[in-house]
Amino acid sequence: RVDGALEYLGRNDAQIKLRGVRIELGEIETALRGCEGVREAVAIVRDDIGEPRLVAYLVGDAEHLTADALRTQLTACLPDVMLPSAYVHLDALPVSVNGKLDRRALPAPDATAIVCDAFVPPANEIERSLAKLWASVLGPQRIGRDDHFFERGGHSLSAMRLMTSAHRVGLPLTLRLLYAHPTLRAQADCLLGGAHRWGTRALAARRQGTRPPVFVVPTGIADVAYAFELAAHLAAEIPVYALPWPDPLPATLEALAAHMVGMIQVVQPQGPYHLLGYSSGGLLAYAIAQHFGMHDQPVAFLGLLDCDCPDRAPDPLPLDEAVKQRLLTRVQTMLEHGTDRDDAINAALRDLLANAEQASLQELVEQASEDAALNTLAAQEQTSLAKVIATSRMTATFERMWPTYWVQALAPQCPLTVFYASEPLPGDVTLGWTRLLPAGQIRSIAVPGTHVSLIEAEQLPRLGQIVSTIIASSSADVVRHRDEPAFALQSSHAHAPVVVCVPGAGDSVTSFVDLSSALGDACNVIGMQPRGTDGCQLPFGSVELAAQQYLDALPAVTAGAPQLHLVGHSFGGWVVYEMALRLHALGRPAASLTLIDTRPPNRARVPHDFSRDNILDYFLDALQLRLHAPLGIDRQALHRLGQNALLQALHRLMVEHGLMPPRSRPDSVRGSLATFAHCCRTCYIPARPYPGTLQLVLVADTRLQPEQQAAERLRLRQAWAAHAADLRPWHGPGNHMTVLAKPHSQLLAQWWMSSVGDHARPATASTPLSPGTTVIA
Repeated sequence: RVDGALEYLGRNDAQIKLRGVRIELGEIETALRGCEGVREAVAIVRDDIGEPRLVAYLVGDAEHLTADALRTQLTACLPDVMLPSAYVHLDALPVSVNGKLDRRALPAPDATAIVCDAFVPPANEIERSLAKLWASVLGPQRIGRDDHFFERGGHSLSAMRLMTSAHRVGLPLTLRLLYAHPTLRAQADCLLGGAHRWGTRALAARRQGTRPPVFVVPTGIADVAYAFELAAHLAAEIPVYALPWPDPLPATLEALAAHMVGMIQVVQPQGPYHLLGYSSGGLLAYAIAQHFGMHDQPVAFLGLLDCDCPDRAPDPLPLDEAVKQRLLTRVQTMLEHGTDRDDAINAALRDLLANAEQASLQELVEQASEDAALNTLAAQEQTSLAKVIATSRMTATFERMWPTYWVQALAPQCPLTVFYASEPLPGDVTLGWTRLLPAGQIRSIAVPGTHVSLIEAEQLPRLGQIVSTIIASSSADVVRHRDEPAFALQSSHAHAPVVVCVPGAGDSVTSFVDLSSALGDACNVIGMQPRGTDGCQLPFGSVELAAQQYLDALPAVTAGAPQLHLVGHSFGGWVVYEMALRLHALGRPAASLTLIDTRPPNRARVPHDFSRDNILDYFLDALQLRLHAPLGIDRQALHRLGQNALLQALHRLMVEHGLMPPRSRPDSVRGSLATFAHCCRTCYIPARPYPGTLQLVLVADTRLQPEQQAAERLRLRQAWAAHAADLRPWHGPGNHMTVLAKPHSQLLAQWWMSSVGDHARPATASTPLSPGTTVIA
C-alpha cells in the first residue's frame, strides 16, 4: 500500500495445511507421475469424507494403479505425512468449459480407493463396533481386523475423537490402549480382557522399514504420543517404536532402563540400536544406552532432544508432598489458560489452591472428589481424579529417579547427538554433557522452536528431517574395544602354576598385592582388572560377560602352566565361580577354586533394585571396614547431594583417611563407585552346581554379635553347599575388607598353600585355551 504496509491477498502456490503441517501438493503430484503406469495426476485435500485427508486422482494404466502398489512406490520418496490415503483411477481428469482442471468435479473416493492390506473382516460384535467408529473418525472406508489405526491416517487428534466416540457407545477405549494396541483386532482383544499389560512391550508407531528401528523414550511425564506424531516425519525406511513406562515404576532409573532393554530386544535382539529421548526422558534414553554398553551391545545413534546433563540434588520432599505440588502446578496452569471455562469450575479450582497450604494430598483429593464442578471438569477432559493422581504420582516418582542415577561416560564408539532448542539459544550447546564426555564424542545440532514447541506439529517436519539425516549417517559398523584385563602381580618361572585373582565390587587388582607377595615365587599370580573402575569404560553388564572376557585373556598368561588356580574376593568370587563352570564344560577344569567372603548367588532372577542411598551406605561401610574406624560423617547430608557434589565429598573423605592420593581428582571416584553400584545390583544364578571342590573362606563381620556371626556363617555354608559337590569352608582372619591386607594376607597365603596349593589336582587345567573360546555354561 501507499503507507508502506503489505496487504495479504492470498497464496499463489499449491501449499495446504494438514494437521498443522504445510504440504506442497505439487511435490506429491510430481512423485505420483513418476509411478509406473501413471500419465496424469492430481492431489487434493478432501474433508467431505470425515477427517481431512489427501486424495490422489490418476489417469493411466489401470493394471498398475492399485492403491497398495502406488503407496508402496511413494513411500520411497515421500514422508508419511505426504502419502495420500486414497487413490482414485479416472479415465480422464474433469475440466471446465475453458479447459482448466475442475477440482470440484473430482469424485469422492469409494472403498476400493483406500489403501489396504489383505482384507480380513471384523470377527465379532466388538470388532464390528470398533470398525464403525474407525470409519466415522477416519472417513468412509472398509476396516479390517489387521488394519493399523495410524497407518490408516490416524493421529493424536483423531485418536482423541475415536476415544470420545467409543465412550458414547459404552466402549472403555483409552488413549493408552489405543497407542499400545493400534490394530482393530488388538483393541478388541484388549476390551475383551485378553491384551498385554501396558508397559510390557514396545508400541509400534510404524512397523515397516528397511533400516533398524528407532526406539523413542517417553517424556518426563510418561507421554509417548510424540513418538507417533514424529513417526510420520521420519524417513519412510525407519520403523518407529515407543517405549511406555511400566506401572508401577521401579525404584531406580537403572532398573527402568533394564526393563526398557527387555522390550527393545523383543523387537530387535541385537544391535546396533537407535535411541531417541526428549527432555528428562532423554536421561532414560542415555541410561538405556549405558545398559547396552555394559553388555557390549552397540548403540549407533543416541539422540537427546533438549536434555541437560543431570546434576540436580535429590528432592527432599516426601513423595506425597511432591505429588501434591505437581497437582497444584497443574491447577494453576489450568486457571491461567481457562478464561473461557465455566465460572463454577474455575471457582472450584481456586478453592483447591486456597486450601493447599494446610491440606494434605489426601485431604485435597477428598475435597476434589466431592466437588461436582471438578467432576464435571474431569469428564470433559476424558479422565478421572484417580487417573490424574496416578499420573502425577508416576511423574513425581520418575523425577526422583534421575537425580540419583549413576550417570557414566559411554564407550568412545557410542556417539551422543544433542538436539538443542534454538529459541532461546543456550549458552552451552552441549547442554552440559562435556562434563561427562569428550567434546569429540558429542554432536550438537540446533532444532527450531522452544523446549516445548520443538515437538509440536509446526516443528515436527523439520525435526523429523534432521533426525532422519543423522540416523542415515550413523555408522552401523560394530567396533568393539578389547581391553587387556590381565596384570602380573607376582612372577615366577614360565612353568610354575598360575593363580588368577579377581577383586571385589569396585575394587582394583592392587587389592591382591599383599596376598600375591605372601604366596612367594612358587607361582605366577595374575590379577584380572574389573572393567569400569577407571571411569573410562563401562563395567561388565553381567557375571557371565566378565567371566568370558577373562577366559579370553587367559591364553596369553597361562601358556605352559601346569595348573590354573582361581581365587575371587567378594563379588569377584561369583566371576571365578562362573569361570570354573565354563572351564569344566570345556573339559579343562581349574586345579582349584577359592572364594573369599563371597555371598551366595541370588535366589531371585531379577536384578536388585537398590537405591543410591542404599549403595552409598554399603560403600561407606566398606571404607569403615578397611579403616577399622568410623568415618565420622553425616550420611543423611551425603544422601541429599547431587552427583558431582557427592563425588567431591567422597573424594575429600577418602583423601583425609589416606584412601586416595591428595593429587587425585574428585572425578576419579566416579568409576569405582559406579562399578560398585552395578555389582550391588547384579543378579547371578549359576547354570548348575560346580562339580568339583569349592574352598570357601569366611571372615568375621564385626558389626554382628558373636551369636549372630555364628548364625551368619552357618547360613553361608548351607547356601553354598547347594552350589558345589564338595564344599570346604575355612574361617579366615580379618574382616571383609582387611582379609587381603597385611598381616592377614600372610595367614591366608599359608592356609592356601597348605590346604589348596599342595593338594590341587594337576594336569587337566594346563591345556591352554584357544583365543576367543566361548563357553555357554
